[in-house]
Amino acid sequence: MALMVIPDVDGQVVDYAAVRPTNQVPRIYYVNGIQTDGVTHSKTATALSILTERVVHGVYNATAGNGATGMILDLLQCGEDWTDIFLSKLAEIGNIGVNAMVNGLLKHVREKLGRPPQDPTNVAESIRRKFPERHRVAFIEACLSVYNKATASLFRELRTHAQVQQVIVAHSQGNLITADALWSIVMAYGEQSLSNMQVYSLASPSPAWPLGIRYRRKVYGHTNDLVTLCDPHNWTWITSRLADGKFNRTAGDWRKYGKDWWPGLGGHDLRRNMELNFAKRIRSDLGLPPLTAALPSF
Repeated sequence: MALMVIPDVDGQVVDYAAVRPTNQVPRIYYVNGIQTDGVTHSKTATALSILTERVVHGVYNATAGNGATGMILDLLQCGEDWTDIFLSKLAEIGNIGVNAMVNGLLKHVREKLGRPPQDPTNVAESIRRKFPERHRVAFIEACLSVYNKATASLFRELRTHAQVQQVIVAHSQGNLITADALWSIVMAYGEQSLSNMQVYSLASPSPAWPLGIRYRRKVYGHTNDLVTLCDPHNWTWITSRLADGKFNRTAGDWRKYGKDWWPGLGGHDLRRNMELNFAKRIRSDLGLPPLTAALPSF
């Protein structure tokens, strides 16, 4: 185990064990957002290790650098991640529609021929089975590595440890990385492969998540955080009027940051999001007693 190791390579995975004896169950990951250097990442992962009394596997999402140029490059990568996630959701919706059409047609034909019903067909699963697992995985990892090495690393970690319970704590762009990695897991193995995974989503700009993670994602954010408005689910002035709020943001802890109504970046800070009932909830979920002190510093 490594303690306070400072990552310096994009996608580097470092294990942080701040509590003894070490506890690896469940397997916990931390994925940071943009403009985060290796020192800040390691301090946050160590604080999470203290909070959860578990080993935390930090997946480092390296920044392109400080200053305007680094910020622009980081935001461009966020845009690529966001677009890939949006397209993945469209593919999921398309697969649902195609499945309904194919199964409806097969049912009609079998009824006409007097044959008994058969198990529903999943078109995506049928296509997936035509390619050996090693080829599917190699292709997906190669694609992910092109535009986000942290996503490729998280995908590799999740698939390697798919048989154990896995928890991901993600902040800001870390949510885009996490959502994209989960979509990649679905592409490689199907929705059922997410059954051992859970996400704590802090200040997320991700526009969509796979159906397989539904009800196992706890969200925390400020209602006037500009970044969270990159997720259309948070446009409550619209979504609350659609299908009785069916497309509204998922349940979680949402509060206004300060007194300002106008969106800004004040409520986007990682610690401010962790203080939104996050520390209490994750310890409760892990079967730990309530905190008797403030959140660990980082």
